[in-house]
Amino acid sequence: MTEKHSPATVVALCPSFRRPQLAGNAAACFLAQRIASPRKLVIWEDGGALEARQDGFIRVVASRRFPDLGSKYNALARLAISELAAHFLAVWEDDDIYLPWYLAAHLEAVRSTGRLWSKPSRVLSLYTGSLQEEPAAGRFHGSLFLAREAWRRVKWPTHGRADFDQEFMTSLLRECGPPADPLEVHPIPGYVFRYGSTKSYHAQHFMKGPGDTSWYQDVARTVSVLPKTDLKAEFDEETRAVYEHFREPR
Repeated sequence: MTEKHSPATVVALCPSFRRPQLAGNAAACFLAQRIASPRKLVIWEDGGALEARQDGFIRVVASRRFPDLGSKYNALARLAISELAAHFLAVWEDDDIYLPWYLAAHLEAVRSTGRLWSKPSRVLSLYTGSLQEEPAAGRFHGSLFLAREAWRRVKWPTHGRADFDQEFMTSLLRECGPPADPLEVHPIPGYVFRYGSTKSYHAQHFMKGPGDTSWYQDVARTVSVLPKTDLKAEFDEETRAVYEHFREPR
């Protein structure tokens, strides 16, 4: 894929909490992206597991715990726009996998359609233990890509409910119109959802229902404090296997 417009900065927003190995895997996925536009990854660790740093494409922010995940995403977006001059924001979940064409397909999709956000109609999932495609309508917040104007119109909800992500996607649809689909640019989904295979906790395990507001605090009470460490951008074994599965023939 080639870009037909002037470069626009893409900033990936990665909230993380006491999962330094997964944050490192997310960083490795970001560094593997094939995209010509300027790009940055911001990992916001508010669980004390990572040292703050800024190095090349990656910035790690360490802070006190946010009251809810929506507030954390909004803080990431504000930093991306005000300090990194982001034109586009990409949700970048630390426990999922992003394949090399992921960002470029999103960017070309929004630019070719003129839409303010992009979301795949299908994603890849390892939920069952084997790699499968799933329809993505109304799900998979981790696969979102949006212009900064879309975020200015629709902030992430800060009420703390477990369904904050679905509410955000519904608001994007209402305020910004339908999304572009990156699968019209690249036919293979670039986003891979993971659940039980990461050797770490998954937020959905703590959610008792859509209206549950205790799950976020339950994570902090349950997950142990870890010694602070430097970020290491390294693929985990499962991500390496998925990348190898989609490796282009030489």
